[in-house]
Amino acid sequence: MLVRASSTAVRPLVAPSRLGRGPIELLVVVGTLAVGAGIGLLLGSGTGSGARATELGSLTGPDGTGGDDLGRVDLVDTADERNDTAETRRSVPIPGVPTDEELAALENDPLLAELRALLGSEALLAMVTESDETTAAFLMHLYLGLGDTKSALDLARRTNPPAGTWAQIAAQLSLEGNKVDAAEAYMSALEAAGRFAWEDPISSWALQLAALDPQRGLAFLEEHATGSAADPDDMRLALARSMAETGREEEARTSLLEMVALDRSVAASLKALAQFDPELAESEIRRLLGEGRHPNLYGQLAGLLVDEGRTSEALAAIQEGFDLARTGAGSGPDPSTLFFEAIGLLGGTVDDATIDGWIETSGGGSSLRHQAALTFLGQGDLDRAAPYFEAAWMTQAANEGYLSYLPDSFLEQKKEQVHAWLDSASQVAGTKDEVWGDIGDHYWKIGELEKAENAWNTAHDIDPNDGEWTGKLNQIAAGNPPL
Repeated sequence: MLVRASSTAVRPLVAPSRLGRGPIELLVVVGTLAVGAGIGLLLGSGTGSGARATELGSLTGPDGTGGDDLGRVDLVDTADERNDTAETRRSVPIPGVPTDEELAALENDPLLAELRALLGSEALLAMVTESDETTAAFLMHLYLGLGDTKSALDLARRTNPPAGTWAQIAAQLSLEGNKVDAAEAYMSALEAAGRFAWEDPISSWALQLAALDPQRGLAFLEEHATGSAADPDDMRLALARSMAETGREEEARTSLLEMVALDRSVAASLKALAQFDPELAESEIRRLLGEGRHPNLYGQLAGLLVDEGRTSEALAAIQEGFDLARTGAGSGPDPSTLFFEAIGLLGGTVDDATIDGWIETSGGGSSLRHQAALTFLGQGDLDRAAPYFEAAWMTQAANEGYLSYLPDSFLEQKKEQVHAWLDSASQVAGTKDEVWGDIGDHYWKIGELEKAENAWNTAHDIDPNDGEWTGKLNQIAAGNPPL
């Protein structure tokens, strides 16, 4: 039996702590209940072998309004804890499970009443019980909505759902770190699809399978590859990675070098090659750069060198790339891209003068300075981050019409500096309502509530049709925090 209603088995649809946060979480579950049966029927029709769940009607009381036990629905008996006696459940608190007192307190919750009404609707029951397939799909998506991936997987193994449902279960398992079951579920999705073509979503399932289980992924990809240049680059890359990870490095090396020679997915091919043969990858990158080809490989070369502890050589490679960008008349690397790569790789090892030179070469945009600041903040160097945050803000306030948000960790420790910057930004904000709004946000965050309200009023005066400023001012008037 797929569903069993019980007056003693306590298993809430939503934990009381989540219900207390407002309507969003409950509405998510309602949405899952309402449309879950239709989601996941992306490919194939499935073979649904379970008994039809006409027992879903027992989710409601005799009068069809949901009954007293709505919050105590016990779904498929797959977990040991669901076999506990009523006495045990009453006597031993269970995390996430409401007590009788908590359930009683929720009795008059209007959102819970809406959920009960939805569950008790004849239209919903008719939809989810029209076939074994839709009943199983409904339950699997309900399990996924409740975060019970194990039960969804157990039910899928019994009922063989459509390909899309298998893929949803697989994605959740992968997020939870369960690689073995996720690979099995992706394989089941590919099998349930009943066909293979290198197109989404099928191709993405094959790539996920290869990443989770290189041996099984390799077997699948080799079965469907043509072995010619006609195979898509993503397939060839996945094949090569799986070969390398399963001991077939020579074949992987040959395939990746062939892709480089064909000028196909060069950066991705060299990155895959570097995973098991960094010396050869470095040699190929240097060869291509020496021939004036693929100038954006400077950042990749620097990353490879950093991984090997060759920091000074990495810095030399980055500087060579910036020099080429400055003088290459369009033939060099994209300087902004190179900057973001360089600051992430080497930010803590170079001086401010060097970084300023990189920023100047890259066009001097505020996003570059902000990224430099974030890099130093991530390294715990707030004093070095501060001037870059300030420079970014002043550029934005004067020229770009917004202020980048400062991380709370910085605001908490540098309130006086931030206060001074906000005062300065106010002097150049002019008629940019977004800048005034951002000034207000940051004033509020550092505790300058009156200045925050004044800034939002200024933003509202500049653009009275922008609901953001009206909304924040209304919240203040109502005695509520605007952020």
